[in-house]
Amino acid sequence: VLQSNNLGETWESISSNLPELPVNCIALDPEKEGHIYIGTDSGIFFTANSGGEWISFNHGIPNIPVTSLKIHNPTRRLITGTYGASAYSIVLNDYFFCIKLVFWNKYGNKP
Repeated sequence: VLQSNNLGETWESISSNLPELPVNCIALDPEKEGHIYIGTDSGIFFTANSGGEWISFNHGIPNIPVTSLKIHNPTRRLITGTYGASAYSIVLNDYFFCIKLVFWNKYGNKP
């Protein structure tokens, strides 16, 4: 996963600890800066620190290709389309606290 902060003049990798898998889609959380979701050939991965560290975010979704991600902000849901296993809806507010604890426990500070 690459990121540009100057309209594409230069790019930097934010892949850090991501497994080497094809990335099929990406969703940036409009309410939480640095929160990025990516759909890969093996499910969803999430970062709370702009790509510094990624964690698996499957939450009941099998390890299958995720082909579409969309954040429906009014309901705070991550809508997920997959290849071969239908669509899923994950309530982000329900999982944010758990994700926050994972990063907090790992790094000793709030994400």
